[in-house]
Amino acid sequence: MAILSSPKKVDPPKSGFRLHAPQLWEWAVAAVVLLLFIWWKQPQQVPVIVYKAAQFCTAVYIAHLIDVVFFKPEEDEPRDIVLASKEIARAMVYGATVLGLTLGI
Repeated sequence: MAILSSPKKVDPPKSGFRLHAPQLWEWAVAAVVLLLFIWWKQPQQVPVIVYKAAQFCTAVYIAHLIDVVFFKPEEDEPRDIVLASKEIARAMVYGATVLGLTLGI
């Protein structure tokens, strides 16, 4: 077993706060373009899209809370079939939570 070293100290930037460009900015631009297109073609659908996006974000947050409560990470956890089945169970909890909340079940 390898001995883990402590993480390096990261010095704060010297020039103050810097905003880094998001890694998925292309998807954000595509989402805004699609939202503007829907607003142009059928403006009555924009509140529905915003509502569904809020539902999805809330469902993912609740799924994360459930994941933290039921699947607490262990430091000396073996990397074998038990871990793989645990990861599958976590994915099923996320999927079921998101589907349940977004479908209104």
